[in-house]
Amino acid sequence: MNQRSHRIITEVRLKLGEIATDQIGSKNTLIYDRANMIQDEILRETKCNELEFFIYTINGVEEYDLNVESYNYVKSIDPSWNGPLIYINPQQFEQYSKTGSGRPNYFTLYDKKIRLRPNPIIDDDEIHIWAYQESVFIPMDDDIPPEIPTYADKCLILGICSEFDPEYLELFENAKNKVAINAHNKIGPPKTATPNW
Repeated sequence: MNQRSHRIITEVRLKLGEIATDQIGSKNTLIYDRANMIQDEILRETKCNELEFFIYTINGVEEYDLNVESYNYVKSIDPSWNGPLIYINPQQFEQYSKTGSGRPNYFTLYDKKIRLRPNPIIDDDEIHIWAYQESVFIPMDDDIPPEIPTYADKCLILGICSEFDPEYLELFENAKNKVAINAHNKIGPPKTATPNW
């Protein structure tokens, strides 16, 4: 059994007044179901897990899939070339020329895709993207620890408890606020990068 998962399950059982045992049964299954649901809520509302991924341009190709299963907000997009990529609203994007004599200047995001204008004319230019994870990739269970950062474990425990006892709901909401504050104090891409979309 994963130590972190075991500690979380044990603390939930103790807080709820149940005897903490290593026994795997329907109660643990129910606790894990709630744990994964609460993790999704914590990830979505606090933006505590950042995802980093890259896109490499192909000559003449405008649209690229963002090869990430689950993100809900792109934090920053940094091209490898000098010059910014300027965000354009998807409804206005078609007004920008597909052809040009340089690298892309504009982008839009929609349906888990990024579109560039003008079309890239160079292969393998890199676009570095930071985004926030929206939901769990691999559900927590006896052998798999939670995906949220360890500093959010207390929040997860209170969230699971709130699913079984409403007295924990206010404590859970307060803990989520603390996680959100902590999440934005950590190291990541340049903090001066403010998206204009």
